[in-house]
Amino acid sequence: MNYRLNLSTSTIDYIGYIQYYYTTKLDSLIGTNMDANGNEFVKQKYFFTSDANGKTTSLTSYDWNESNNTFTQAIHITFETANGLNEISENKMEIFPNPSSDNLNLEGISSDADISVFDISGKLMPFEKISQNLINISQLKAGIYNIRIINNNQIITKKFIKQ
Repeated sequence: MNYRLNLSTSTIDYIGYIQYYYTTKLDSLIGTNMDANGNEFVKQKYFFTSDANGKTTSLTSYDWNESNNTFTQAIHITFETANGLNEISENKMEIFPNPSSDNLNLEGISSDADISVFDISGKLMPFEKISQNLINISQLKAGIYNIRIINNNQIITKKFIKQ
């Protein structure tokens, strides 16, 4: 499951960026703040948690409270997997050729499937659906993309390379 969040806080004024970490360990620190020179400083912390069965996931942000030298919860977001919306197995849909420079064949989807293409930052990208099983990606720049197909309460997400 992929989530894209744009978070902000009014309690901190600085120029820099947040560095995120990927981890499979639950209740793990996944982000810290960096100044414009790449020096880490701790004014916020970000934690990602998930329950044992994977049905509930949350992201929590803590802001540094300088008056009492503690972290205070600033944002807590909880996601729950919707009933009836299933991730289906990777082998039920095929994308070929991959990599491709012009067209992608999509095998294993129905005619009323909702198809979306995203770049690696999560931006929705334009493409042309030529037929039920063929899309034109020639206008995309070379790079790595995700294709997401939603059909009959099922979600399929796969990566492809545009040459």
